[in-house]
Amino acid sequence: MATILVGKHPSVSGSTDGGDVTFVSPFYPADGTGLITLIHIWVPSTMTNAKIGIFGIVTPPNTMFCRSVATVGEVLSGGERNFVVSLSVVAGDYIGVYTGGAGQVYRYVGTAGYWRPLGDKTDGATYNFGAKTSSTRDIGLYGEGETVSVGQPYILRVQGIPGMRSFSQMGHGGL
Repeated sequence: MATILVGKHPSVSGSTDGGDVTFVSPFYPADGTGLITLIHIWVPSTMTNAKIGIFGIVTPPNTMFCRSVATVGEVLSGGERNFVVSLSVVAGDYIGVYTGGAGQVYRYVGTAGYWRPLGDKTDGATYNFGAKTSSTRDIGLYGEGETVSVGQPYILRVQGIPGMRSFSQMGHGGL
């Protein structure tokens, strides 16, 4: 199995953004297909009701859906926080975070904006995320995991990955 990365390890600046918003980074899409198992996020003020999502493109450049989501709840302030997750990802997907109410995510300099639609867009529906922000910043969030091969023992945890079938799809629904 090979390592998968999605998002970018930030060089944190003091700039922040937050509220009832879903942030998706349009940079550094997933470089493989499999499972994201560890999330790194940088927050300057405690986030509440936070959800980390993996977003797939339906129509380029900005119509997408949340392929998989992990509710992490409260994310304490003070810099980098890490979460163990199990998020399916397909090569080319993007990473994002919903900040449900209070809290902010760090933004960092050196890129050309991010998607920032209002509200929670992690429900799996298809949304047009609009134009990227005009700032030269991106969000402080990335994930890492491993590629998976068809037939590996934990295939039941993998959803929505081309070529992957659950036991029920293979005629073994009674397991």
